[in-house]
Amino acid sequence: VYSPVNPTTKEMADNSDKFYADLQETLDRVQRADMLIIMGDLNARLGCQEHLNAPQCVGPFTTDVQNENGMRLLDFCL
Repeated sequence: VYSPVNPTTKEMADNSDKFYADLQETLDRVQRADMLIIMGDLNARLGCQEHLNAPQCVGPFTTDVQNENGMRLLDFCL
């Protein structure tokens, strides 16, 4: 998958929200017994704080501070 770039306008934020809604809708159609691997450029950044808050989703090797797409990705993973 290729996510929209980190939004700087309301329209771009709407596109990012739609992307994650479409991705969730697609995943909802996958059978639970199937193995699922999501790969791609999600244009998301997560920081050390996210590792502390959601260690089940974010590993210890984060880059810097979270951006808007990082928030969307974390919400999606949770």
